[in-house]
Amino acid sequence: MRTEEAFMKAVMHEDRITYHRITVDQYYRMAEVGVLAPDERVELIDGVIIDMAPIGSRHAGTASQLGELLLNALGTRGILRRLSPLRLGVRSEPQPDLAVLRRRDDY
Repeated sequence: MRTEEAFMKAVMHEDRITYHRITVDQYYRMAEVGVLAPDERVELIDGVIIDMAPIGSRHAGTASQLGELLLNALGTRGILRRLSPLRLGVRSEPQPDLAVLRRRDDY
């Protein structure tokens, strides 16, 4: 069996693979020491570093339109964040296009 075939067979049987999931703090440390480049488009989901898809013009336009609608609907009742990291526990920090957050004094 070729190496690629053996690898794919192992991947298809995930119960045989052991993962080393990292924390958000470890993720930031990787960026600090240069393992992740400052402009690298990645996010941490459940302890796994995931490549983010490039934002095309259609995607950007849709996100802008939705952002405007949400902002108008929210008024001062909430905060609309765009393309910002959002820490969700110790192992996830996605960067959603838009996030509606409860307003707090410290933002």
